[in-house]
Amino acid sequence: LRAGVKTLFGGQQNYTGLSNTVLNDARITPDSMRKIPYTVGDGTITNSFGGVVSATWTGLGGGSNNGFYITYANVPGAVCAKLVTGAGSGWDQIIVGSSTVKAFGTGNINISTLTTACAGDSGSGVSISFSSL
Repeated sequence: LRAGVKTLFGGQQNYTGLSNTVLNDARITPDSMRKIPYTVGDGTITNSFGGVVSATWTGLGGGSNNGFYITYANVPGAVCAKLVTGAGSGWDQIIVGSSTVKAFGTGNINISTLTTACAGDSGSGVSISFSSL
């Protein structure tokens, strides 16, 4: 999704207007993550764990709408750390639950914070928010 968002908004000065509906209407979202047949204007995106995926713009590093985030809900604790470390290098900030595991501008994932946050899964998974400029 990250690459698709960057391509779609590549000629823009910011990510204002980014939403699930925009991603689906532009066919950025893989078929496996949206309803088929697709209905124009449907903003439903679901991850492979059955959780809701949401995308919107945000401000990073003091900027205004200069970045975006994609949040995956209901990620099982058993795959949380692997997912974050596997995708981590492409993202500028990552938050698991309420814990920042990769702070903006650092470039590094705090493995101790990550594993503690992922272990916080009480059975319904954890949310992971990936942010990018």
